[in-house]
Amino acid sequence: MSAATNNPTQVIQTLDAELDHEVSLVLYGRAALCLGFDNPPAQFAMTQDVDAIICLSQLPILMEDDKFWEAQERANLKLESKGLYITHLFSEDQVFLRPDWEKHIVPLSRPTTRHLKLYRPDAGCVNLFL
Repeated sequence: MSAATNNPTQVIQTLDAELDHEVSLVLYGRAALCLGFDNPPAQFAMTQDVDAIICLSQLPILMEDDKFWEAQERANLKLESKGLYITHLFSEDQVFLRPDWEKHIVPLSRPTTRHLKLYRPDAGCVNLFL
């Protein structure tokens, strides 16, 4: 399955198309494994959702960003018929991470996006990745 047709790419590109401003997301779970590593196992491309970690420092800003949440809702409506979605947005205190994890995030080079800046935790930062 090519990067252009995998489920996480479809979700990310749909959300990106709905945004009108820059938003940074740290992907987590199977979507992060699919998009953040070369030659990931095929089952990661089949995940139906994209999970993200919200840094506690970013949480108040994102919570008040109505345009982001409206874009997320529109993206989920567009993806609904495919069974795809982005709804699991965890604050960093809801996942198992080492204390300085935010200093060790890795930028993602795929998929190409206009508004979304995508990252994943360094593999050493996560105690429980899935």
